Amino acid sequence: MIQCQLEKSAQDDLDKLDPTIAQTIKNKLKELETYPEPHRWLKKLKGYQNAYRIHIGRDWVAVGRLEGSVFRVLRVGHRSKIYKLIER
Repeated sequence: MIQCQLEKSAQDDLDKLDPTIAQTIKNKLKELETYPEPHRWLKKLKGYQNAYRIHIGRDWVAVGRLEGSVFRVLRVGHRSKIYKLIER
């Protein structure tokens, strides 16, 4: 099991989104906490230090750091723009 924590930057990203999309993303992150094998859904990002992503639906991505059993969500955004928002 894993615990998802939203950082302030990720919460700010969610606040800017349509409420329906933001709720879908929050629901998916809550669902991730119930998966027996969350690492199956979290994919390591190449070229980024200790960064992982999870796709939410077809167009949305949550990016964060995996620290033990805690997934700290740093940014949330559209798949076409999210990778420009995070530091390498």
